[in-house]
Amino acid sequence: MRRPVRQNTRLESVESVVPNQASESRFWDDIFFIPAGITESSRWLSAATPPDRPIMNGTHPEGVPEAFESTLVSQRSGTPTGVQGHFENVYRWCRCAQPPATLCHPYRGEVPRIAVEEFSRILLRQSFAAFALVLMALVSPPFLWSQPPATKAAAQPADDPDAPPPEPDESEEFQQLPALDAKPLPSLERLLKGPAVDWIVLIRGTRVLEVEPVSPRPNTLQKLQDRVRKAMDAPLPKANGTDESARNEEKARRRDLNKFNIVLLKNDEDDGEYKIHIQNIRQVIHYEDLMLKRIDLLLNEERAADTYELLTSLQQRDPNWPGIAERRDRLKFVEGVMKLKKKLYEQALAQFDQVFIKNPTYPELERQLGLAIDPLVQVAVTAGDYRRARHFIARLKRSFPNHPVVTRWTQELTALATKELQAATAAEQAGDGSLAVDHAELAVKIWPDGSQFGDGYRRICQRYQRLYVGTLELAVGASSTPVAVERESRLLESGLFEPARMDERLVRYHTRFIQDWEPTDLGRSILFRLKKQTAPWEGGEVVTAGPVVAEIAARLDPTHAEFDERFASYVSGARSLSPFEFSVEFRHAPLRPEALFNFAVPLINTSQTATDAIQTARQRFVRGEVSPERIIYRRALAQPAAGKEYYLGEIVERRYPSYERLWQGWLRGEITFVPRVPLSDLARVAKLPEVSLFEFAQPRTHLIQFHPRHPALRNNSLRRALVYATDRQTILNDAVLKGQSLARGRLTSGPFAIQHSATNSLVSPHRFDTRLAYSMLLAAKKELNGEIPKLRLGVSSDFVEQAAAKMLAKQWETVGIAVEVIEVGPQIPFNAAAEPAPWDMLYRSIQMTEPLTELWPCLTLDTHAKVESLAHLPDWLRQELIAVDQAGDWPSAERQLRRLHRDLWSEVHLIPLWEVSEFMLSRKQLRGLPNRPMFPYQDVERWQLQPWFPKDAP
Repeated sequence: MRRPVRQNTRLESVESVVPNQASESRFWDDIFFIPAGITESSRWLSAATPPDRPIMNGTHPEGVPEAFESTLVSQRSGTPTGVQGHFENVYRWCRCAQPPATLCHPYRGEVPRIAVEEFSRILLRQSFAAFALVLMALVSPPFLWSQPPATKAAAQPADDPDAPPPEPDESEEFQQLPALDAKPLPSLERLLKGPAVDWIVLIRGTRVLEVEPVSPRPNTLQKLQDRVRKAMDAPLPKANGTDESARNEEKARRRDLNKFNIVLLKNDEDDGEYKIHIQNIRQVIHYEDLMLKRIDLLLNEERAADTYELLTSLQQRDPNWPGIAERRDRLKFVEGVMKLKKKLYEQALAQFDQVFIKNPTYPELERQLGLAIDPLVQVAVTAGDYRRARHFIARLKRSFPNHPVVTRWTQELTALATKELQAATAAEQAGDGSLAVDHAELAVKIWPDGSQFGDGYRRICQRYQRLYVGTLELAVGASSTPVAVERESRLLESGLFEPARMDERLVRYHTRFIQDWEPTDLGRSILFRLKKQTAPWEGGEVVTAGPVVAEIAARLDPTHAEFDERFASYVSGARSLSPFEFSVEFRHAPLRPEALFNFAVPLINTSQTATDAIQTARQRFVRGEVSPERIIYRRALAQPAAGKEYYLGEIVERRYPSYERLWQGWLRGEITFVPRVPLSDLARVAKLPEVSLFEFAQPRTHLIQFHPRHPALRNNSLRRALVYATDRQTILNDAVLKGQSLARGRLTSGPFAIQHSATNSLVSPHRFDTRLAYSMLLAAKKELNGEIPKLRLGVSSDFVEQAAAKMLAKQWETVGIAVEVIEVGPQIPFNAAAEPAPWDMLYRSIQMTEPLTELWPCLTLDTHAKVESLAHLPDWLRQELIAVDQAGDWPSAERQLRRLHRDLWSEVHLIPLWEVSEFMLSRKQLRGLPNRPMFPYQDVERWQLQPWFPKDAP
């Protein structure tokens, strides 16, 4: 084939490419070329032809392609095609005041300029011949017009006289070019490593030229044609007298737009930059398009890894290349199909979901989604995880609501839920409320969207109300925390009197058994009158005076198991006056008699009751099934079957491994009540919908207590070194509050609440002073013969307390006191004589409601105030505790408590850390909770739960 003219930095003259004598004749040949078959045209054109320009009868001296017979004009504008169009172009050329400087020939270079006068002579001599030729063309045989052109000619504007270029010839060099159909696609390795190469597909024979990447890209041909069309549509500069240079330059520039620069791949024979007419190009296949073709083949072979590598390489070259998004979606679809074949259904579903987001109408996507979700739903239903099954059904339904898999599983789960609701109704009729609730809850868990289940579920759950509680600690096993033990004790039992609220820095009590009481004998005797009827929420049992007096007598008998030494120091006796009246005589008048009567009250005589029967009216709930993951508490006294209102009948406490999982369970509807909300999550849970947040009336105090028999910790200097080396504010902010308001936590100086009347306002918290801590430590080393033993700090399994204990140990180690943090279970009651000692220091969190009666057990780490438990305390502390207990009036008791507060601070008998506000959380369906509760399950026997179940999409 003939090469395009090489484009050098300096344009060579046409004489250096072709002989001068031939240039003019080639120009005439291009203009007056007559198609083969019109033989008469040569005779009447010979007279008008210059002697040195012979007439060609269908052939060109240098060889013209056959395709040129039917393409005589440019495709660039609307110029007529065929012979008539050819002569119209001749006419336009001759009308020019000055012909273009050059005429581009795509394979033979540029032709010299022809004088305007010569064109004028040609026009005069051939005007008649042109008319005759046009007439002959109109009546010539039909095959001249029906012959298909090599490419459809576009209309040529009047201002562009450029004739269409000829096709490549049939030379040996042209035949050596590969055809598009026979040229193999580059391999994966070749496309990844390069170099980049574009394919130029010629019109003649769909031959392929391999060239360096062309520009502009992509859609190269379209952009070039648009550029030519835009230039041709613009008007030419107006003629300026005899100076036509600007007009001619503009025409030449427009003709050059048809020339397309290419750079052939370098080889030994020829290489470099060339020009080719865009009308000789059928197609430009860019390197990126070759990569896309290879990607399609790889996807057909399900070679996802290779596809991903090649697609990534293509994205790095041009992330916006047309076709990348479609291949990316197909890659995800193919990966999903591959995962599906390996039975990795969830991974396949993830791939199909990504395809659906980009293209919901992707072929075969609906069927493949069904194949992925159907086995997932089957496995979930078999395992009883109906929430998971509904999750996958909902995912498919959002994409294809009428999918057969959605329809089938909806019908099956609805039928299964209906069966469970029928079983619930049968259990209700049999009087088994707990079993009825089990079946009803399972029915709405299977299919909560079934409106037909609502009425039956509400009726059953209204009659037998079950409350689900979420917590991190249960009162079971050695790992139960003191908080969990305290919460359970409040749930199981309630005394004759129990704390109800805080009023003017004092705790106020209430009772549900005693109607009123009247002090006599200057307060040394009290007459109690019991209620003769109970409220509906109390279960209908009435407490009489006989069992109450018997319980008091048992606590006064030193030989009885219920003997209470401190209670006996106040009460001398009790007697029954009537079935609903009894009197109690005191040795000395108590300051707060309500605090003394917090004990179990038998319903009947204990000697006539079986050991496994309910014995006390004080019990709200009793333990049922117990496991490491949950505890079931049932109402101690059954509610009447024909009651008008019903209350909680069962409480289920569920253990969660973390608060993150607990809040996840809350959102899923698994729990209704949380007895303790960490301060770090307070702001987040307060924004949850349909929740009620309750702040406890009393804060919880954190402190460090020392083992009374540890020889080193009996040293006052070492205890002071510990307290001055403690940066409590930093630990409070980082480990407890975690960004919450400082009003939620405060540094304290004593073991009871700051707001209580027993607090000495003149005592401020110990300051953080490392220099003073070092001084105290040096003094302690001197007093302890130069050695400080490694100490053990015991802490419960509560994660907040453990985080704070670790920070404490780290701070103490900075001053030279080695401390090891160990986890310990409940340490109450405490055995000071136990060997070996379980801990050296104990991290505690307490909620002291009544310091007058609770400070003694707190300091002795016991459940009750006993004289023998004071034996290991210092003399000054024993004397002050007894003085508080024997105070005859409330002002004297308050003075003794404040003095004790000051001495505990100065002697560093313990290290008060901080007090923090505590909160509990419930759904609005749970009613009857106090606004400012004293403890989590306060008045729990009055709580009512409106039936509900989560209907949100899982």
